[in-house]
Amino acid sequence: DNTKFRFSRFYAACFLILLSLECLIAAFAHDRIIRPYVGDVLVVILFVLRGENAVDIPSKSLATAVLLLAFAIEFAQYLELLKALGLEHSPTAKLFLGNSFAWTDIMCYILGIAITLAVETVGKGSRCDLPARRKSGRIDGHPDQLSGAQ
Repeated sequence: DNTKFRFSRFYAACFLILLSLECLIAAFAHDRIIRPYVGDVLVVILFVLRGENAVDIPSKSLATAVLLLAFAIEFAQYLELLKALGLEHSPTAKLFLGNSFAWTDIMCYILGIAITLAVETVGKGSRCDLPARRKSGRIDGHPDQLSGAQ
């Protein structure tokens, strides 16, 4: 298996900040914009950050995989999978699979991935060119990754 694993303090910090923001949104934002739309945009970015901090695959491939996962979860909502499995009253199942299908969720996921790829593109060639420095195993001049873990 040629899968390479890695750890980046940068991506870990970004992930933890965004995870904290998502938790705050879930706990305190009971509105019609932040929780349903901003939360959905941020959740795919959160998953990309988690992936960036775990496996060494091209960013576009990772973003595509995250988007397909989000689509699959939304499709499960369309099929009312929780109801079919008898889990419609489970708070944990609802947390991970959501409540109901919405086309706006699909649009938010696409927007989140577009933002992720735009930031990646803008960062290339600048001091923040993390993908290029990631290949060398160094970020900001410090060893910051584990690769080739078996």
